[in-house]
Amino acid sequence: MNKREQLREIVDSMCDYFDVEYYDDLDSLMKMDLIVEVEECLDINIPLSIFDQELTRKQFIDACLEVYETSINV
Repeated sequence: MNKREQLREIVDSMCDYFDVEYYDDLDSLMKMDLIVEVEECLDINIPLSIFDQELTRKQFIDACLEVYETSINV
């Protein structure tokens, strides 16, 4: 499973956990829990500035992938 698939699975799992149908239905506290889960699973630190933007599910996954790729290239 590649990282994009892994991130999709994490997002889907958290949506199920919070009993919401779509990523956009997550409130800010749920998104914070999602970020913590992503950080733990991928062993990365996602900047809190991600909350300054209203991201779609795909944009969130892309942002997390960018952080991950940056962290492995350091």
